Amino acid sequence: MTEVKINICGDLVITEGNFPDLENDIIDYFSKGDLNIVNLECPITKSNNKIEKTGLHLKGDEYGIFNLLKKLNINLVTLANNHIFDYGVDGLNDTISFCKKNDLNYVGAGLFHNEISKSVYYNLDGKKITFLNFAENEWANSVNGSPGANSLDVINNVYQIKKEKNKADIVIVIIHGGNEYYNLPSPKMQKTYRFYADNGADLIVGHHPHCISGYELYNNIPIFYSLGNFLFTKKSNHDSWYRGMILSIIINQDNNISFDIKYTKQSKDNYSLSFVDNFENEVIRKEIENLNSIILDETLMLENWKDYLKKIELQYLRAFSPLNGIKNRIIKKLIIKVGLDKIFINKSHYFSLLNYIRCEAHLEVSQGVLKEFTKK
Repeated sequence: MTEVKINICGDLVITEGNFPDLENDIIDYFSKGDLNIVNLECPITKSNNKIEKTGLHLKGDEYGIFNLLKKLNINLVTLANNHIFDYGVDGLNDTISFCKKNDLNYVGAGLFHNEISKSVYYNLDGKKITFLNFAENEWANSVNGSPGANSLDVINNVYQIKKEKNKADIVIVIIHGGNEYYNLPSPKMQKTYRFYADNGADLIVGHHPHCISGYELYNNIPIFYSLGNFLFTKKSNHDSWYRGMILSIIINQDNNISFDIKYTKQSKDNYSLSFVDNFENEVIRKEIENLNSIILDETLMLENWKDYLKKIELQYLRAFSPLNGIKNRIIKKLIIKVGLDKIFINKSHYFSLLNYIRCEAHLEVSQGVLKEFTKK
């Protein structure tokens, strides 16, 4: 028996009219993979029926994405992410039709209950390998079996991991989640991913934060918290947006997993994709080593998390502020500009709010009320 090599990449979005060049070395690298995987973070559709949500709506260029997937011999796309339902049922249906038409396997989303959470199974050189795909809960997720993405739900996910472990030699879990531009896991994220490892996952891979994160070996189970963007044709002020990690895992004849890492970069001008040069590779490698040391140190993890919370404190306080009851954007912006928004940020309001989102019973009711209210 021989080794099996699987290449796993982060977020892929090619918007209309963009056709990024690929360095020949990258094409050659993927040609040597037994299985190549990327996160397709946009519907491929002609529909203009956007769902109502916060944040931007993404739509992929069918020609551009098809050509990239073909050049890189991508076999499997993960669909559990926060943008796959940006154009509703039509957009998701068109994306699934695109996959089926092009003999492309997909996992992590669907139109029907039994399709949404199903695993994808491969038999590679006698090794039974199954893939599961979850996404943190935003606007794209399935609710009670409705069309959408497969949700990160610890109880349901662990039941499924255990079920798949009884059938497969290797269970690989790919998760779309984390805090954007924060290149460490949150304490809860680390606890959750480790719990998946405790319950049968042989490898856990994450993406979504649009930056490369560190990784750890937890009880000999590799956990990669974020691969960063693979190729994303949108401009960003964050340098981390233009870096990515290709994770290559090698499964030997005893079903042991080792891995190799390649770092990539996108051109800020035309999004052309290439491997980083030796100098930049060494810079990133040292950055990742530092992140890895933090991930293994509970005290440092908590210190970095608290620093991150301080950095984004005002953003979240404003999001929860009664100021948002003012519908006129001009008036709201004027209030913020002159600093009067601080009047609306008071402890008594946030004490009450904290209790509604911290207490499990209150949180469940809060989510139910808000879901029904926003449907009206």
